[in-house]
Amino acid sequence: MSAKEEYDLILNTWNHTNYSKIYHMIVNWIVKHKETIKSKKDIKSIAGRMSDPTQELQDIVSDFLEGKEYKNLREEFS
Repeated sequence: MSAKEEYDLILNTWNHTNYSKIYHMIVNWIVKHKETIKSKKDIKSIAGRMSDPTQELQDIVSDFLEGKEYKNLREEFS
């Protein structure tokens, strides 16, 4: 699957599953497509937050899906 197809899958799956599953889908998507994603700053930020034990899983997922700090990433795949 392309980065765009997998991004769309994450968005479509969100309505039918929990934060944990989406979080792991995001991790896998970043690992698989990090070289081709143009929004490097957003990817670096998300990856940094994921490695920080003080960050809440729900906050990371919510920000990825709809937060203003990752707007460029969402626009890249819209």
